[in-house]
Amino acid sequence: MTLMLGPTHAAEVGAHPHLTNKNRCGKIIRITASNGRSVTARVVDECDSRNGCDAEHAGLPPCGNNIVDSSAAVWNALQLNQDLGVVDVTWSMA
Repeated sequence: MTLMLGPTHAAEVGAHPHLTNKNRCGKIIRITASNGRSVTARVVDECDSRNGCDAEHAGLPPCGNNIVDSSAAVWNALQLNQDLGVVDVTWSMA
């Protein structure tokens, strides 16, 4: 699983074989970094389809599998170096 530093929204999640078609929209996920710190974030977009969670996110191209695109606030809560831009994490439904 990869955490990417993204725009100011909470979390955007990529394709997962068992969760598609807006199943995660508005739900809370727990993201855990390799340093043991974890944080919860609300899913504002599912980028595994062009549907998105709302009109603002609809029509965007799909992102890669197992991607969590998150805000700087998530990175700060996990005490991660934002200059890295991409790090490995795990996530689950909270």
